[in-house]
Amino acid sequence: SEMCIRDRDAAALRVRELMYESVREQLVSDVPLGGFLSGGLDSSIIAALAHRAAPGRYDAYAIGFDREGYNEWEYVREAARFHGMRCREVRMEESAYPATWRWLIAQNGLPCSTSNEIPLYHLAGELKRDFTVALSGEGADELFGGYVRSHFSAHDFDRARRSPLGPGETPGAVDEAMLRLYGRAHFLGLADHYLSLHTWIPARHKPHLFNPEVWAGLGRDAALFEFYEDWFDRLGRCSTFDAYMHTHARLNLESLLFRMDSSSMAASVEARVPFTDHR
Repeated sequence: SEMCIRDRDAAALRVRELMYESVREQLVSDVPLGGFLSGGLDSSIIAALAHRAAPGRYDAYAIGFDREGYNEWEYVREAARFHGMRCREVRMEESAYPATWRWLIAQNGLPCSTSNEIPLYHLAGELKRDFTVALSGEGADELFGGYVRSHFSAHDFDRARRSPLGPGETPGAVDEAMLRLYGRAHFLGLADHYLSLHTWIPARHKPHLFNPEVWAGLGRDAALFEFYEDWFDRLGRCSTFDAYMHTHARLNLESLLFRMDSSSMAASVEARVPFTDHR
């Protein structure tokens, strides 16, 4: 209806105004400031708002490998050109990757959570040559549903079976799709489905990777499943989609911000994330 369209447009305008205020406030700094630009929507929105708030005073940095499929120079250049910004393209050597991985593990005293921590550290290091503070688009995916598979797989769970196919039962079209995507057509509950997508090592492989004593000592991942079963029980009044959105905003976002903070601070750069403004 026209009223729904007006409400939607008013909400979008309000979000845009709040985002502009967040970027404008986070541009305030006693030291030189720049930003990370990947060419994607999130960092391009930050760049657009920063350019609007401080025309000509916001320079961007982007990183990639000189290998097809491992850079986004085309989109980075398009965004920089559109806003008339200077953007330094940082080319990372593949040979530097393993040594940096080991160095970050030693620096943090923790395993790296994802592979992009390494280029993020190199990007921050190059930015540090000119700036001390950087704006980043981190957090937008968690808050606005930017992970297509992670968020919209909620609809897979809603359509999937809750128990295995019976003996001699012919799989339907949905069953066939689930078998192609997940290797099975049923999920016992939200925790079962969520962890099938969000663990580095699928549960069905772990008994073959650990020796029996270690696997038994780990309780066969019982603590992990119990945590998520309890978590989703507390979200029982939400739709599956909203439960997954909530999970990413409450659990994944914390991990993502830790990753951004530790990788950038290892290069003595303060990363600011306007999308996570409490408003």
